[in-house]
This record gives sequence, structure tokens and C-alpha cells, in this order.
Amino acid sequence: MSKKHNVFLVLAATLCLLSGCSIDKESQPIEDVHHLDGQNIGVMLAWGPDYALTGRDDLKLTRYNRVADMIMALCYHRIDAIAIEDAFSPEILSSVSGIRKLEDPVAEDGLVAITATDQNALLEEFNAFIAEFQNTEDYKDLLKRSRDPDGYDYKVVPLAEGDKVLKVGITDDNYPFTYIDFQTKEYAGIDVEVLRHFANKYGYKIEFSGGTWEAMSMDISYKNVDIALSGISDLYRDDYVLADAALVSDVYLPVNIVLIEVEDLDALKIISAIEY
Repeated sequence: MSKKHNVFLVLAATLCLLSGCSIDKESQPIEDVHHLDGQNIGVMLAWGPDYALTGRDDLKLTRYNRVADMIMALCYHRIDAIAIEDAFSPEILSSVSGIRKLEDPVAEDGLVAITATDQNALLEEFNAFIAEFQNTEDYKDLLKRSRDPDGYDYKVVPLAEGDKVLKVGITDDNYPFTYIDFQTKEYAGIDVEVLRHFANKYGYKIEFSGGTWEAMSMDISYKNVDIALSGISDLYRDDYVLADAALVSDVYLPVNIVLIEVEDLDALKIISAIEY
């Protein structure tokens, strides 16, 4: 879920515009996401959908390292559908015509925070915050916006500067979870909203350590940051625990994993590129 690079969609758009999308066999629409009858499903390697669908005997998984490659594979019908976190589906659906999202999720996931292994008290604070936050109107509004079919719309949460420093690991390019707003030059996203609510409740001043997913993971492992949020999948929980690399919070936001397939072969083409 993690490690999303929107520039890959730009590459897909360029390739498809130059070469044209062609289908070499008839598309068979998916009728039941729970019985896929051997359908070939594309996933990003080691993302949440890969974890969620591995082991299902009613489908075949094809793994990709780049979103662009997965979209091109769907376009050329090398795969029957792609499985992706629902929060990313508006970008793909608005960039490619002739495709559709199946409304029934194929699997379920959730977002979690991770803390350094010496931050037990911080983890307890965050879990207590989650339990309370999920009963608020702010949470209901965030959940609704995170599932908006037109795409997530960031809402700035005013930050009350606390007197305790909270060192936060984050990624720069994981829209809509964490990203840099090009206009304000500040971090934005679903996870940033959650983090700001948490910091306000416990009187923290946030110090971001931004960068790549790999850098964020290393910062947590070496205790350079206290906590990290960046679209981190609950499905990674066992990996963190077994490696003794981090402590894992309760789920603070549910995430659906959905399928996207070709709907109209004649209309299938790239119609716009992603700008962020």
C-alpha cells in the first residue's frame, strides 16, 4: 500500500498514447469477486493486495514493480483485472476510459501506525486516541472523504503547537495518504489529518522526517523517529513483529481492496495523465 508513485501513471499514459492500447483476446467480465474462477489478477509486489490475495486458490496473481506496468498489462489484456486499495482507484479511473471498478471489495485491509520498539507509552497513547477518535464527527468526515469516488479532498487540521516533540517518519509521494502539497509546500493527506488530531490531543509538536518508504522504515528501525504513518497496511503486522522492527498500532482507518477491469473495449484508452 505503500510506496505508490503517481509518476508511473504518467509513464503509462505516455506509452499508451504513443502505441495505442489493443486487446488480443475477448474480455470476460468478473461477476463475483469471491469466486474468480481462475482470473489473472495484477497486484503490486508486496503491497496490501498482494498480501491479501496470496493463497486464494480461485485466482492467479501476477505481480508488478510499477503501477504503469500493471495498467499497461490490463490495457493489453495480459491480466483480467487489477487489485488495488480503493483510495487509489479514482486516479486510475479518471486517467483511463473504458474501465470500471467493481463496487464489492475483493478484500479488506486497514491503516496502522508503527512506532519504534522503545515507544510503548506512545503506542498506548495512539491506540487510546484511535478508540476515541473513531467516535467523532471528524473521523466520520475523514472516512467519507477517503472513500469519495471523485477522489480524496484534504482538509487542513489546525495544529496547536504543543510543548513535546514528536518525531514522525513519513513518505513524500504516497497520495492520498501522505504527500507534499505543491501549493503550501507542507505535508498533507489522510494520515497527516489523523496525526494532527493526535498531536493536538496530547500536546505534541510535530517534526517530520520525510522521504522514501525505505528511509522511513530505516528511521523507525534505528529509532531516529518515534512514529511513522504513511498508508501502512495492517497486513504487514506480522512482518514487523517477527522482525522486531517496530510496534504496530490498532487499525485507525479501514481500507477496501477493489478490482478494476476493462468494461468497454472500444472506449479503452488513456485520457489524462496524473499531475502529482
